[in-house]
Amino acid sequence: RLGDDTDTTRAAIALVPGIGIVNLGYHALGELTMIASGRQRETVTLYGGLRVVHVLPIQRYALSDSPTFGAFFGLRVGTTDFGISPEIGVFHDRSALELRKSSIVFVPAFTLHGERLLRMLGR
Repeated sequence: RLGDDTDTTRAAIALVPGIGIVNLGYHALGELTMIASGRQRETVTLYGGLRVVHVLPIQRYALSDSPTFGAFFGLRVGTTDFGISPEIGVFHDRSALELRKSSIVFVPAFTLHGERLLRMLGR
């Protein structure tokens, strides 16, 4: 979280880096997300952001690919104790295997989150 992180009820911007191994170990993944949210409310909080993701081959026969980039937006519905977040992302992603004609990809997501959910899962 960038800036003052003591008041979680205010609008905020955060940077979220990520790394990993994907595609059955054929590629290393790096990503960076910038996310901004409105002032936290008990019922609905708007958020959106920008994301860039790139995979690099780490196995001999792995395909090379270009970076994927785009934007997403969603709503956090509920409380910090238990909520759901429907989200839609729109990304530019060249098909390395040429399996699709368009480079524009729509990515819907639905996330459950919160402390109560963790307790229900035994954590």
